[in-house]
Amino acid sequence: MAGVSPALSLSSYPAASRIDACGKVKSDPRFIEEMSMQIGDFAAATGTTTRMLRHYESQGLLEPARRDANGYRDYDETQIAQARQIRDLIRCGIPSRLVKDLLSALTDSDGIYPEHVDPDTVDAVENEWQRMCRCVNCMAQRRDALRAYLDQISSPARPA
Repeated sequence: MAGVSPALSLSSYPAASRIDACGKVKSDPRFIEEMSMQIGDFAAATGTTTRMLRHYESQGLLEPARRDANGYRDYDETQIAQARQIRDLIRCGIPSRLVKDLLSALTDSDGIYPEHVDPDTVDAVENEWQRMCRCVNCMAQRRDALRAYLDQISSPARPA
């Protein structure tokens, strides 16, 4: 990937924010240009790809902080934790429609506020987990059947 630092460190971006009394990060507009990252650098910082970031945007999961006049996406370092959480939820197998419902409950430190999750969303995630368990059980049965078949065909032939 051209233009992406191989070892991107958040410390390479100047501190351009402050924490308010509620623990929310407030950006200082004087440093917006310095703290913004183009999509390649942001992808490296979040352990995802530029393609996935565009997908997150198309699904309404993560919008760039701003767009340059040339249409380039710019992200703030304050969006890194959210992007990682979205990535992790999707990797767990949660559909993007449910991830979208969980966004308001995510914390800045890879956690979740359970009281902010709608009960219908909890039910939907539970249903997804049960569906996944059924798939795992089905795959285990297939694996066992294949092993039994393999054992039969790989044993030495017995004379009749």
